Amino acid sequence: MHRRPSHFATVGAGASLLAVVALAGCAAPAGTGVDVTGDGQVAYACALADEAGSPAQWTSAVGDDADSEAIAASSSAALLGGVYGVALEGQPALSEAAAAYVRGLTRLDLEELERSLDDLRSACADAGLEPAGDPSSDGQRAYACGLAAALLDEHGDVETWGSPLEDPAWRESSAVAALGGGLSGTRIAGAENFSSSAQQIQRGTQTQDAELVQGALDSVIADCQ
Repeated sequence: MHRRPSHFATVGAGASLLAVVALAGCAAPAGTGVDVTGDGQVAYACALADEAGSPAQWTSAVGDDADSEAIAASSSAALLGGVYGVALEGQPALSEAAAAYVRGLTRLDLEELERSLDDLRSACADAGLEPAGDPSSDGQRAYACGLAAALLDEHGDVETWGSPLEDPAWRESSAVAALGGGLSGTRIAGAENFSSSAQQIQRGTQTQDAELVQGALDSVIADCQ
């Protein structure tokens, strides 16, 4: 496993779950073809976890050598609240596993990455959740496009958002960042603009820099068109 880049950090990654939040979601703009409702986000997170496979088979979990499967795993954890250490209402097991994955990623602890991904997949199965959506690299970008547009439509400008422990817009933004390689510190070949915006969202969500997150989300949306 490769050493993590110096800019890699997460909010609440070293702590247990901090709050329970409602499983809010958005209605994706027409034509995006992705389900970014609350249930759709959970179903897609389960699909990403299945896509991730085993961390032992990855080249790296972070950096530019990170596999697409590693980005899928990070994105699954972000969608489920792992970055902020929040528990989605009605899905405590999923959120616990997501938070554990982010802790493992921060420490580059391969055993914890394996264990938490297994726990996440088991939680999906135990809850009777059917994975849905396209978890491939192209599918991940399409989902990020739909989610970025939908969350701004639903929640308004970033400067109006509430606390990350209360407002799902921050969790959803962290997922957009992860889907573009932001959580893993990865520049995705062939999607450099997308990855650059994802890195900015990642930095902005760490510090709640509304201006940085707003500009980067706008860039993601523009790049998708």
